[in-house]
Amino acid sequence: MLLTEDDTELALMLPQRGDLPLVDFLPLAFLSGYQELMISPNILGFFADWKHSAHGLHYFALPIRALSRKARAQRRVKIEGNILIRSKSGRTIYGKLHDFSPSGASLFLEKDFLQAGEMVLVEFEIPECGICETVATVARHERITHPLYPYLYGIHFELTEAQKRKAEHLYLCKKGEQIQKIVQFARDRFSGTSL
Repeated sequence: MLLTEDDTELALMLPQRGDLPLVDFLPLAFLSGYQELMISPNILGFFADWKHSAHGLHYFALPIRALSRKARAQRRVKIEGNILIRSKSGRTIYGKLHDFSPSGASLFLEKDFLQAGEMVLVEFEIPECGICETVATVARHERITHPLYPYLYGIHFELTEAQKRKAEHLYLCKKGEQIQKIVQFARDRFSGTSL
């Protein structure tokens, strides 16, 4: 998004979000009072017109409309893995995982195969961690601009207790791997060696 003369000042005052989840960005942007925004298990989004600033505070008009969606219980981790989907009609579909948590995942497909609310059997592979098979419900889907996989789907797992333990193990395995990469990057950054 290009900045105009009107929004340049505001953009310079806000911290850079980068890849931060919204829940981690709010404390940086609001500094105080953000706890009230996260009491509800929903994420709210809206646009509001800037009115004026005084004494270092910025005042905005009340938004006309706010969009809300339920927040995830656990953050998803970005992942590259394979997923095999079997529909009730007997069709087998191959896809690529985008992100994953113990309660659900998002994935890329090359065609618009599935509908929201549809139940499917999924088998997914978390590289270097393992494989899990479970029933899932398609929560949402959208068309995106991706050269090979232009459809993004969100699925919610319907897990038995054993499958839940397996999914949690896979999640912790992948999350631990990502934490190790961050720690190693921080060590390399201050070690004086060239990367």
